[in-house]
Amino acid sequence: NRHPPFGNQIKDSIIHLPKYELSVEQLAKYHAGVAEIIVTITLTNYEQLLKKRTASDNHHTSLIIGDADNQVIYKQKITDSALLKTGSWSKKIEVKRPLKGEELSVNLISSDYVGLDIQQKYTVFYSGPKRFGTHIIHGKSDVQNTQLAKRNSTENSLTGSSLGTIKGCIKESNNTGPQRRLCNHYCKNKDKCGHECCKFGVPVAQSGITPQTTTKLSSYLSDLKNR
Repeated sequence: NRHPPFGNQIKDSIIHLPKYELSVEQLAKYHAGVAEIIVTITLTNYEQLLKKRTASDNHHTSLIIGDADNQVIYKQKITDSALLKTGSWSKKIEVKRPLKGEELSVNLISSDYVGLDIQQKYTVFYSGPKRFGTHIIHGKSDVQNTQLAKRNSTENSLTGSSLGTIKGCIKESNNTGPQRRLCNHYCKNKDKCGHECCKFGVPVAQSGITPQTTTKLSSYLSDLKNR
């Protein structure tokens, strides 16, 4: 129910709102743990805003940069009055290499108006192998090597103790029963293995006449002589 020139007034107000352009550039100084980037904010309608502005003098934008570890690495409030001096604003920022990735989230947020915000993703390049968490793509990290060494030492100690236990069981069984030998299974921990042969060994088949058979034969011959 508004009468002219209400539509022209709205259009004129929108035209004289600040319009931003955000750009990110990395400097050619590549390191394994640190990178340098230059963030530039430009007023694309700089000349129009010099004549007339819709936003108040207190209007500002917030530049927030976060990394892949969900950490804020840079935060800055930039007023329109500072941008109107030269038409642009730039800042060199040092970025430390995060653990979870090289991608940065760059956000420019207006303090008063919806629709002026800018969100960008930027991937920083670092020298050396890429990594994700504690893992390095082109090789094993120190954490992996330490865990591998601990696992190998644990397996070796378990295997040694298991063999000693089996040998003791075999020696004891040789004194009280049939002879036994180590089985051919490649179980790492024979104490906790489900195979009985891994725990107690395998009986060895004996050739010839057993002592029990010899005793019975001698008793039979002696009985024949006595008759």
